[in-house]
Amino acid sequence: GLAGTRVGFLWDHMFRGEELFPVLAEELAARGAEVVGYEAFGNTHGPDEAQVLADLPAKLRDWRADAAVSGVGC
Repeated sequence: GLAGTRVGFLWDHMFRGEELFPVLAEELAARGAEVVGYEAFGNTHGPDEAQVLADLPAKLRDWRADAAVSGVGC
């Protein structure tokens, strides 16, 4: 199960993530997981993409994420 886990959301700000992630967060919470929103990690496909991705391992550690969901893309 997902009880007690923490899941980080990563988003490329390309396609309907603002609609998908709240639904996914609700489903994960119903299964006992805590969600760290994509805002905590930055845009994975933008002008700062290289730095965002370079910083990602440390940010996932800092947020104590057990898993990450990356989406959504075109």
